[in-house]
Amino acid sequence: MRLRLPLLLASLALAVPTFAAAQSGQTPTRFEVPVCPAVFGLAPQQAAFVADRMRRIALEAGVPLAKTPCAPNAIVIVTANKGALIDALAQHHPDYFPIEWGTGKIRALERDPYPAAAWQFEGLLTPDKLRISETTIPSLLDPVDPAALVASTPPTTAPASRLRPSLRRDVMTSVLVVQANALAGLTATQFADYAAMRTLARTDPSQAPAPASETILRVLDAPMGSTVPLSITARDLAFLRGYYGS
Repeated sequence: MRLRLPLLLASLALAVPTFAAAQSGQTPTRFEVPVCPAVFGLAPQQAAFVADRMRRIALEAGVPLAKTPCAPNAIVIVTANKGALIDALAQHHPDYFPIEWGTGKIRALERDPYPAAAWQFEGLLTPDKLRISETTIPSLLDPVDPAALVASTPPTTAPASRLRPSLRRDVMTSVLVVQANALAGLTATQFADYAAMRTLARTDPSQAPAPASETILRVLDAPMGSTVPLSITARDLAFLRGYYGS
């Protein structure tokens, strides 16, 4: 099964959260809520195959998986022009990007010659996995009101300790935008497995320690004629299992 290059999406109607705050230097975050993959910009049969394959990989890796039908939170968009689509989102749907991102970061994403761009929205959970909004936490505001801080923190039955923080970050939504012509010559399986690796964990192909023959992450930028995996590798799957099993 090979991918046909799709037409540019005429419109998008994606339920992406309007708020998230990713911070560098933090412990890697992951999905704690069930994952629901969705693919836009491919023919319906191809999109369904890719989304189903992503679900199978999530299940194998121990990622919490939502029952279908579900609201998409691992979103893959295939477009004829990655830069133009990101620019359109920035102009008309700025809430598709993390709130702390500035215009410069979005423009850099547009100009990046790599044919795919991925980002994640993060949120806060209590130890009981209750979702809270960071905008209601006075510790992020000025001045700090201790009484309001207590009032804004949802109750939890899990005891806090020096080893167990009362709040922790998780991934709420993951977005991947891919240039359509970069998929020429790839199978739907290769693309689905690449998409799973980019959306289920915060991965950067340019930083992948393995050669192109040992990780599906390099399938888009491997030199012409080089050996690439036909599907997700044992090394890739071990990484996801470790990421979600720790």
